Amino acid sequence: MTITPYGLCQFVCASRKWGLQMSVSSGVNVSSHSALPIVPDVWCYGDAAGTDPIVAKWWAVDGDRVVCNLCPRDCRLNEGDRGFCFVRQNIDGKLRLTTYGRSTGFCIDPIEKKPLNHFLPGTPVLSFGTAGCNLGCKFCQNHSISKSREVEKLSALASPESIAAAAFAHQCRSVAFTYNDPVIWAEYAIRTAQACRERNIKSVAVTAGYISPEARAEFFGHMDAANVDLKSFSEEFYQKVTLSKLQPVLETLLWLKRESDVWFEITNLVIPNHNESDDELKRLCEWVVNNLGPDVPLHFSAFHPDFRLQDQPRTPHETLIGAYDIAMASGVKFVYLGNVHDLERQSTYCHSCGVLLIERDWHQLGSYRLSGSSCSKCHAEIPGRFERKPGTWGRKRQPVKIVQPSRRITSGISGTTNSRKPQGCENRRFVLDEQQQNALHHAACQFVLAESYKSKTQLADPDIGGIANKEVFGAFVSLKRGYQLRACVGFSGRKSTLGKAIAFAANRCVHHDNRFPAVQPHELNNLTLEVWLLDDLIKVGCEPEERVAAIKVGRDGLMIQKDGSRGLLLPGVAIDHGFDERVFLEQACLKAGLHKDSWRESGTTLYRFEGQVVKRLFERELLPPSATIQPGSKHRVRMPWVAGKFYPATESECRKQLEALAATSVATLTASSTGRSRSAMIPHAGWRFSGAVAMKTLAHTALAETVIILAPKHTAHGAAFAVSPAAQWRTPVGEIAVDSSLANDLVTNVCGMTWDDAAHARDHGIEVLLPMLTHFRPNLKIVPVAVGTNELKHCLQVGQQLGSLIKGMAQPVSLIVSSDMNHFESEKETRRRDQLALNALVTRNPAHIYQTVRQHRISMCGVMPLIIGLQALNTAGLQKKVQPVVYSNSSVVSGNKERVVGYAGVLL
Repeated sequence: MTITPYGLCQFVCASRKWGLQMSVSSGVNVSSHSALPIVPDVWCYGDAAGTDPIVAKWWAVDGDRVVCNLCPRDCRLNEGDRGFCFVRQNIDGKLRLTTYGRSTGFCIDPIEKKPLNHFLPGTPVLSFGTAGCNLGCKFCQNHSISKSREVEKLSALASPESIAAAAFAHQCRSVAFTYNDPVIWAEYAIRTAQACRERNIKSVAVTAGYISPEARAEFFGHMDAANVDLKSFSEEFYQKVTLSKLQPVLETLLWLKRESDVWFEITNLVIPNHNESDDELKRLCEWVVNNLGPDVPLHFSAFHPDFRLQDQPRTPHETLIGAYDIAMASGVKFVYLGNVHDLERQSTYCHSCGVLLIERDWHQLGSYRLSGSSCSKCHAEIPGRFERKPGTWGRKRQPVKIVQPSRRITSGISGTTNSRKPQGCENRRFVLDEQQQNALHHAACQFVLAESYKSKTQLADPDIGGIANKEVFGAFVSLKRGYQLRACVGFSGRKSTLGKAIAFAANRCVHHDNRFPAVQPHELNNLTLEVWLLDDLIKVGCEPEERVAAIKVGRDGLMIQKDGSRGLLLPGVAIDHGFDERVFLEQACLKAGLHKDSWRESGTTLYRFEGQVVKRLFERELLPPSATIQPGSKHRVRMPWVAGKFYPATESECRKQLEALAATSVATLTASSTGRSRSAMIPHAGWRFSGAVAMKTLAHTALAETVIILAPKHTAHGAAFAVSPAAQWRTPVGEIAVDSSLANDLVTNVCGMTWDDAAHARDHGIEVLLPMLTHFRPNLKIVPVAVGTNELKHCLQVGQQLGSLIKGMAQPVSLIVSSDMNHFESEKETRRRDQLALNALVTRNPAHIYQTVRQHRISMCGVMPLIIGLQALNTAGLQKKVQPVVYSNSSVVSGNKERVVGYAGVLL
């Protein structure tokens, strides 16, 4: 292995844009669906959501206008006009909902986040929304979605059936219509609620309650629970700040109480200088008690500056406590505070005897003393919807990708009962029915599990549902974490029985995909297993210019052959990535290591093939207890990967270089004054190039006994937020212990964090730093975290949750962010870009840093770990100042000023 003198951090190639890689191993074709760290998905097939707007309900014709009767606005629309909500439009004289089947994103939340504290406590809820809103709140926290006019750009297809299937697959007890008000997409919400009810999944509306009497009964008739946002108890506030009216919201609340069996709770966002007066809060609470009763839970949430109210301060905690006291004095039995950390006022107490019933730390449940729906001490009935046991989801927030495929692939899919042959596959030798799909997937899981333990496979059903001796012309088995490929191996173009084909593909998938580390048993719990059965290769014999028309996305896989190079892509690749036929051909060429336009050349041979696929979560019931990851086990040791390449491989040489580096100064940008900080950003290139910068920066720090290290992933392996489950990391200067308790807290309490070996196995971003850290703190413990996502919103959320965790710790902790600066520009240009990044960094504003790096194309590999670290320190109240200590670049050592990597040391 050759390492460039620049301490190469990232390898980027054109094919990475599409997440495709080329791999040839022992004549086995390997198909990569994606190598990008995308959030977990469920590929569910139901009726495909249409792309055309559906005819809406609740409208009438008045002359040449359409009048929308869905909400109190009664928008009157000429041809082509859209309502205030933007998503309901007059098209050809009919009112149509333009966002039906389109979502702006999915995420699994704790139900307490909605907030609902008396509805299925502790359970996960699949949350999603669309674009637009029928209110004009100046403080909207989801304005990028609710106020958006770019429906097409923001939205992805997701049918009601696919949403219900995703919720079922992720064991969610409910689905929440949220992020923007579901009233404006009522038809979509209703149909989704119906699909969920068929699977015994509840539906939750998070709404402002701004709906007309004509639509109210039908909409809420399909809901099991609701949280209604009562924004103020002032008509003036509603008119000036939300561009709506108060009275319709009060009517909705009265209707919910008197006319429905929907469980509902109320939220009031307390905004300084707008709706926080004691008089208004008292009138609100008294109205609730007198009209809805004292049993309706009331949530007071803290405001933070957003959208058009950024000139207002955050809500002081004391103001919320005052609102809490007013509500309790008014007779409200169940009052809660939100958006602040207040365990006492976020927990549920018995209104009769006062005992603590449900303890909440943010959204994490603690002690639970309900017996069914009764107080376990005095047996008083607690209003709400409670199950025999609470859920155990905790405070995690897990983004989910729902892929809505073409209607053309319908056979062999998890969740499909239609056994007819799919369109375009009339000549297929056989089509799997539901029972055969189950047997095939079960057998593949058994093969994979046995191979991961290197044991002999004993199939429960050797005949695989009667299809073991069926003839196929190829088979692939792939393992994925969401869209992210973990392993995929198979073959094509030769006859085999199905049983032998699956055994070959499944067994080799575990250990013989040379792009990835071997699959470990504990990973299987979080993976999806996909089985493809292929028909024979069909040579596309037309002229090259006719090849686009000769293939069909959704039906065909492709194989390209030229001059001994061959690349194969399965049919699902085009669907996963939204390729059209032309792009699909180009990617097949890239897979073969050819120029992307090689398909146009007469010397290139093109084959197409059809296939059937079964895709489901790995069958967890097959996993023995030993397959469950046990973080901190003394047998789990992360071995060195780049010792002898990025830094010395022997203890004596390591210590010798560390002493030399500690005495070296390469400062070309030095702070006028520096103070000792517990946290810092340091580079992770080869010691020869960046070691002096890292050591000088660490000399200005006072490391705590425990250090959380946030580093970028330099490979496609592993999860997006991967916490190392190893008990120790071995280095030439000794083994460094992992603080397994704190690591477990991260996985439990921080959204998206998961145990993962693969992300760390072949990455240098943390390993390179460890001997240097121990030079200054010999007995330190570490929590290694690898970050592989570019989603700003998710990283900010992870940082906030990490900061909350740090804030509550009894002992101090250090944060080390591992990052190099700009890569491979000239020395002059690298300095210019790096200075822009450092200028942004001293503002301590994570979003500004992100925008600066993206806008100026600064290839700073650890920008997302940095954003998480800054947000965490801000949340924990530990960041007063950001101070650059030292700056250098690779040209100082190499002398090459044309391709330069920058290195900076910064105290956080």
